[in-house]
Amino acid sequence: MYRALPISVVLALGIVGCDLFQPPPSDADAVATDTDTSDTLAPCAPESALIPFVASVAREGEDETEVLTTSLLASGQCQVLYAGAATGALAEAGYEAEVRLQFYDDPHPVVLALALPHAAPAPAVAYGETLVGVVARTSHGKAGVDVYVALRGVVDGALRAWLIQGSSGGLPDGVDCPLGFDCPAAVLAEPDCASLQDDCGARVWPALEIRPAAASDPVTLRQGETAVIGSRGQAWTFLVCYASRLDGEVACTDTPAADLAAAILFGAVP
Repeated sequence: MYRALPISVVLALGIVGCDLFQPPPSDADAVATDTDTSDTLAPCAPESALIPFVASVAREGEDETEVLTTSLLASGQCQVLYAGAATGALAEAGYEAEVRLQFYDDPHPVVLALALPHAAPAPAVAYGETLVGVVARTSHGKAGVDVYVALRGVVDGALRAWLIQGSSGGLPDGVDCPLGFDCPAAVLAEPDCASLQDDCGARVWPALEIRPAAASDPVTLRQGETAVIGSRGQAWTFLVCYASRLDGEVACTDTPAADLAAAILFGAVP
């Protein structure tokens, strides 16, 4: 789906700023719950998720257990050591794209591995290029792992890639965007449909409000929607692959309250 979007969003994207690959559980057989809104709102009818969407970040040498149980934070300027098709064990695991980043204040390279839907262009970064950004991984134990990636060009400040996966649409608590650059964030809007019951409780599918930079207008998309913003021969692709949250009491102790996957990638839909 393509939408006309505010010019402030374009400026925020381009201006210099100070087995694994499975869709979310199906709710096709769910029924509306008896909530206060069920009498006034129609039951949620979520669009199909855009899949696959899997983003994994790890320091070179980390094993799978560390990736799933420990947190990671790399921030500041970095150099691109590799950008292209997934290699080695990552390719064998089903990932499609790989980006290796050497942050200047971190001795170990950070590896970003991706499997993205057809509607997503590959991250537009090049070998040897210097970027500024933040790569974060937050472990919640059995409740899962949050991944946050934001990369901008040092020279032009243009956003190259932003990806979230997990329960949060922003940076981990206490983490600031480096060197005065704006880091995008996303938040679920107020639901406009009645929740559906799944195994863990009442779930709703609100729109996801994506803010490319602090001063820009949000881009609002629903699960399964894509938008392309173009300016002066450049384009950014926005995707909301899936976006839902549990509403009220949760019956599963190992399930996050929200289930998010979204991206902004430099480059139009292929």
